[in-house]
Amino acid sequence: MNKTKNVKIFTLIFMMFFNIIIMSFLFNSNKSSTLDNMDVFERREPTNLDVGAINP
Repeated sequence: MNKTKNVKIFTLIFMMFFNIIIMSFLFNSNKSSTLDNMDVFERREPTNLDVGAINP
């Protein structure tokens, strides 16, 4: 009974640790692309707003 409980806790901690590694890896890989997209949007939005403000 106690041995199976320890094994369940160990597997739970291992899965949490494994998930944290995967999530951090995915977050770091997606972080650059999202930051690049945000930079592109920040470069385009002011021009669109300026054009919209100048055209009328």
